[in-house]
Amino acid sequence: MNAKPLGVQISRHILYKKTFKFVNRVIIIFVTLNTSAVAIAQISPDSTLSNPTVVTSGTTPGLDFVITGGTQVGNNLFHSFTNFSVPTGGAGIFNNASSIENIISRVTGGTVSNINGLIQTQGKANLFLINPNGIVFGPNAELNIGGSFIASTANSLKLSNGEEFSATNPTTPLLTISVPIGLQFGKNPGSIVNQSQFNGDGTVTNFFGEPAGLQGQSHTTLALVGGEIMGANGNITVPGGRIELGSVDDDSFVSLNPTSQGFALGYSSVGTFQNLQLQGSSIDVSGSGGGNIHIQGEAVTLLEHSSLTAKTDVDGTESGGGIAIRANQLSVSDSEIRTIASGSVSGGDVTLEAQKMTFTGFDTVVFTETEGAGRGGNMTLRSADIELTNLSILGTQTTGMEIGGNVIIDTNNLWVRDGAQVAVITTNSGLGGNLTVKASNSLTVVGESKLFNMLIPSLLFTDTTGSGKAGDIRIETGNLSVGDGARMSASTYSDGDAGNITIHAGKVELMGNQTATSISGVLSQVEPGASGQGGSIAIETGTLHMGSGFQVSVGTFGAGNAGSISVVAPTVEVRGEATDPHFSGLFAQVEAGATSQGGNITLKTEQLTLQGKQARISASTYDRGAGGSVEIDTKQLLIQDGAQIQAITNGLAPGGQIDITATNTVQLLGTSEDGQSLSGLFTSTYGEAPAGNLTVNTDNLLIQNGARISASTFAGNEGGNITINASDTVKLIGTSSNAQASSGLYVQATGAGKAGNINLTSRSLLLDQQAKILAETASDDGGEISLRVRDTIQMGRSSMISATVGTTSGQGNGGNININTGFLVAVSSENSDIKADALKGRGGNIKISAQSVFGTKFRIQQTALSDITASSTYGVSGEVEIKTPDVDPTQGLVDLPVQLADASNTIAQGCRANPGQAAGKFVVTGRGGLLPNPESPLNAEMSLQDLDTSPIPTEKSPSIRNAKEARSSTSSVTQESDSISEAQAIVINSKGEILLTAQAAQVTPQSPWLSSTDCKGQ
Repeated sequence: MNAKPLGVQISRHILYKKTFKFVNRVIIIFVTLNTSAVAIAQISPDSTLSNPTVVTSGTTPGLDFVITGGTQVGNNLFHSFTNFSVPTGGAGIFNNASSIENIISRVTGGTVSNINGLIQTQGKANLFLINPNGIVFGPNAELNIGGSFIASTANSLKLSNGEEFSATNPTTPLLTISVPIGLQFGKNPGSIVNQSQFNGDGTVTNFFGEPAGLQGQSHTTLALVGGEIMGANGNITVPGGRIELGSVDDDSFVSLNPTSQGFALGYSSVGTFQNLQLQGSSIDVSGSGGGNIHIQGEAVTLLEHSSLTAKTDVDGTESGGGIAIRANQLSVSDSEIRTIASGSVSGGDVTLEAQKMTFTGFDTVVFTETEGAGRGGNMTLRSADIELTNLSILGTQTTGMEIGGNVIIDTNNLWVRDGAQVAVITTNSGLGGNLTVKASNSLTVVGESKLFNMLIPSLLFTDTTGSGKAGDIRIETGNLSVGDGARMSASTYSDGDAGNITIHAGKVELMGNQTATSISGVLSQVEPGASGQGGSIAIETGTLHMGSGFQVSVGTFGAGNAGSISVVAPTVEVRGEATDPHFSGLFAQVEAGATSQGGNITLKTEQLTLQGKQARISASTYDRGAGGSVEIDTKQLLIQDGAQIQAITNGLAPGGQIDITATNTVQLLGTSEDGQSLSGLFTSTYGEAPAGNLTVNTDNLLIQNGARISASTFAGNEGGNITINASDTVKLIGTSSNAQASSGLYVQATGAGKAGNINLTSRSLLLDQQAKILAETASDDGGEISLRVRDTIQMGRSSMISATVGTTSGQGNGGNININTGFLVAVSSENSDIKADALKGRGGNIKISAQSVFGTKFRIQQTALSDITASSTYGVSGEVEIKTPDVDPTQGLVDLPVQLADASNTIAQGCRANPGQAAGKFVVTGRGGLLPNPESPLNAEMSLQDLDTSPIPTEKSPSIRNAKEARSSTSSVTQESDSISEAQAIVINSKGEILLTAQAAQVTPQSPWLSSTDCKGQ
């Protein structure tokens, strides 16, 4: 019965994820572009402008190209090219005036721009390059642009006055100084490919120490906007700036909105998008703060160790910007999306929006982190379907002193499986953020995955390993399913308090795995060595099903108090088969090594079912911390096949208590198949502390086939008390299938401890087939049994009510049994006993008040019949008092007078004496019910004849006193007299004496023996 869950403690998942360094990797990329011609010259101008573009050779002819001329309107400089490509090792240098703000260039010749060298401008001018046929940045592509760089396969650049600078219709005159406001695409927009791995002399790197690739100036914008966008082992780096990647379809318009960093692109006018893929590519805006990455496409894919990074430096002065991806489909495979706040400013947010999201692979990390005094950024996912698999992880982490970011997931369906994790982690003094999941249809967390010979469970967790409090987990979903080794956890491993877990769901299915070596669970625990307080778990659902080794636990292994568990559900079902590797159920326990208080478990349900040897609800303690309590409010409670509700103590602290309120029925049925686990309610103690109390309030209680309610002690301390309040029936029936366990109520003390008490109130009570109500002890005083049963107590087939002491040895006194009932009924021949016997101590007292007692009676010692005994083998016996309302002939009588009446003075002499006959006599002795004269004095002393044939009690047998003594003492033992019958006839015996008889004799009619009183018969 001492059912301790195995391995509730979990090993913390190491969240280390290696940074990516791409070495010894050869990637072959085939890029197919819509080309209509092959470029002959690298950079060549056309003649479409009023002031044409001029291209001259630079220091290295054929490689370097100097671009001058063009048409200037206000601060805008327009260039137009037939071809624009930069060869490997070459350069395209715009030699513009420093007053120019925007260099707007187009490629009209129908060829793809291949950039595998340097593009350079003067001053801080922004550069716009549009080529509808496509743009490819090769591995050696390099940027040295003072302002922002917008590369696009749009047909034209729209200006604020409505005019367009078009690459497909280059004859349009330019008559405006308006600023660019957007990109207008035509049919089949060309693709953009980035393969740049430029790092100069090796010092131009990004956050991961990788080549910077296409690098923009700090706090500027670098945008690639076209048809399909591909990062093919190509990097983009803009410290503290903004990187925009957009993949759009036919006839789209993308707005350009000025910001402090350059431009923010808007896609509100885009109807459909095209695909965007980053393969082994890095996008990085880390810097002094404010960096942003925005990606928009139809299907956005990050794979082969691609990364999006926005880190705020330690000396950063601006809050981090953030990373945003919007797509119809988002797929992240062995890639990373991360914002980091390293200084005193806040980190940026990660916002992912798509109809479908998939994250897979051990190296997939989607995180916001805070490392310093700044707040961490938030993680927000909005999608119809989100799937995390194969050891991928997303979340927020606080390693600094400020509040970590929150994780917010808004979806229809969320799957976390095969070792994937959603995490909110606190490792320092900062407070952890919260994890909120709103999954309108379903949330599924299942499975585990093997890594380096370790099994990594699928997880949703908000753990703390520092002094900061862990965040909370909040779940709202239609259907929640957790199992197969997966977990939810809000635990503490250090000084910080654990978080709380709140679940609101239409249906909750929590199933373990019969083959899993680790425990599936919803956990808010204080782990070994931790001093923080445990969190609480609250579940509100329409239906809760648990089984196969799944545990909901708020245990403590450390110095912090455990939290509590609250479940509100119309239906709660816990199943634990014998083949399950772990116990299934609800646990609020003080584990070995803990010094703090256990938590409480509260259930409010209409139907609670526990079934199977491994099914438990437990608020037990196994060390110095006091156990918590279990409180259940239900209509129907069913516990069967070895399942148990426990508040056991096996340590040095008092056990908790169990309070059950079941308005309809409580049914405790049977044992496990092997008979080793009894179904029932248990607040027993196996340690050095007293057991808790157990209370059941119900209409009907049925305990059958070896099940029991027990508040026993199996060590040296006191057992708990059992209180049963049943408005209708209590039925205790039968034994286990192996006949080793009897059904019943138990407050036994099998060790040196004292038994508790049993108090039962009901309309009727049935004990049958060896059922028992026991308050027995081995050595200390027996417990008290009080039965208040309005109608009938029935006992049959070797059933027992016992407060016996000294079952093996000991000096204790027998307990007391008080029974108040309408009728006490037993079958005399079936050996159903009521006993308060003792071995060496004094026997207990038994008081029975009933209308009638049938089939059992007081006896000095036990027999093969149904007995009532209070004997002691070596000591003084107790007292037995049986009160029934039968007629007592001694009640209401008074003492008779001493002086006898003279009958001769009261007899009328109607006739003279008959001569010759001897005179008769009639003597009044004073014995009788009525005085012969109302005025006669009462006799002070009457001579009483003892008619009882019972043996005179010895000193070792219960004392039997007369009725007068019985009425004057509540501790007396009363032997009720047989009722006296009225006289029915007068007879004369052979001696001539007149006798009164109870039965009239049959006589033959004859002449009168006495003469008539009229004297005529003389």
